[in-house]
Amino acid sequence: LPFTLCNRQVCVVEFELRDEVMQRRFRTRPAEQPGQLSWRDAAGAELTFPVSVKGFGAAWDAMSREAG
Repeated sequence: LPFTLCNRQVCVVEFELRDEVMQRRFRTRPAEQPGQLSWRDAAGAELTFPVSVKGFGAAWDAMSREAG
């Protein structure tokens, strides 16, 4: 992915998560099994953080009803 912005402290990458990707990655995951965000820092070390998906399915359905 191309960098959108880089400065002395951070580089930023912007991208859009399509609906089908969000549903496949988060909505189908059991609530007790967290998702995760992973990336590599400037030194190449991998950083991973857990992300709770509890309530994601219900929130997704509510947003879909409002958009429709």
